[in-house]
Amino acid sequence: MKKTLLFLSVIASLSLTSSFAQTNLYTESFESDGFGTEYTMNRFSDAGQDYFGVVDNDGNLQYFGPQNTVSPFTAIMTNLDGTKCVGGEDFKQIDNPLNTVLDEHRGFFVTKTLDATGHSTVEVKILLGCRSSGTYEGVGSDNDALRIQYAFDANIATGANSINGLPASTAVNTGTYTDIGRFLASAPVSGTMQQDTNLNGSPDGASLGNAMVEYTFTIPVTGTNLSVRVHMDYDDSAEEIAFDYLRITGDDVLAIGDVEKLANNISIHPNPSNNSYFNIKNNTQQVLNQVSIYDLTGKNILNAIINNSEIDNRINLYGINSGIYLVKISNENSNSVTKKLIIK
Repeated sequence: MKKTLLFLSVIASLSLTSSFAQTNLYTESFESDGFGTEYTMNRFSDAGQDYFGVVDNDGNLQYFGPQNTVSPFTAIMTNLDGTKCVGGEDFKQIDNPLNTVLDEHRGFFVTKTLDATGHSTVEVKILLGCRSSGTYEGVGSDNDALRIQYAFDANIATGANSINGLPASTAVNTGTYTDIGRFLASAPVSGTMQQDTNLNGSPDGASLGNAMVEYTFTIPVTGTNLSVRVHMDYDDSAEEIAFDYLRITGDDVLAIGDVEKLANNISIHPNPSNNSYFNIKNNTQQVLNQVSIYDLTGKNILNAIINNSEIDNRINLYGINSGIYLVKISNENSNSVTKKLIIK
């Protein structure tokens, strides 16, 4: 089952979005060694049960000599893409040289820097899983957490501010990254790793388990050079998390004339709305087929299928709180515009 988390940039002038055509920017399934060229991380191993790196499904550490059998954890994982994935266990300072404070327990995986030019949004797909019987604890703290993150340009980790650049493994914890996906411990002691769907620090979604599950996250493009990072925090030998088959695609931007023509002939009214409805005025000759409403955190509030070419289409807003929202309107050709809506 796929879980999709949508994150939209809040820009006052926002009115246009791209079509659904996509370009592949990055794919990594870890079946060959991409360390130092496709990605970097603060990988390590104590030749026992504390490690971070690419492992096979027999628990053998890959591409990091000497080859060590580190943990049987990955042998119980299913739905991998191939036979290898990134896994880790127990990042506490005594074992992980990047963490200089005893209570620090962090691991970072960073992709090479990607060129986001010409894209309005970027989509990240990733397989995620963890040991179902692990003793994850903290309830929203950093004790046990998994984050999918991004940064553009000056916010990228030190040394990776050019296309295809990579930070040194000792600099993967630098930069200023923004979460697009987050999984946190669901209990004070012996909980699960549960998704924080609205990124508010409280786990409220599905839990990870032994079967790897694909998750999808969306990045608003606000720069040129893009860095995607997976950040792990956990500090116990019974807490093991893995990810695999990372894919990053960019939505292709429509020719500006085509988008402007669509945007200039679609409007919403009344705006501000009175908290009960609004109309979509369609002065194009095209069939509009879907309307989606998002709040300013990117949370999907409402979806409606309209599937007609009526001049006025009424969308009911019952149950939606007052505030500022983004309304995405799509036509039969999968082109779309986004309008700002104020609900009183």
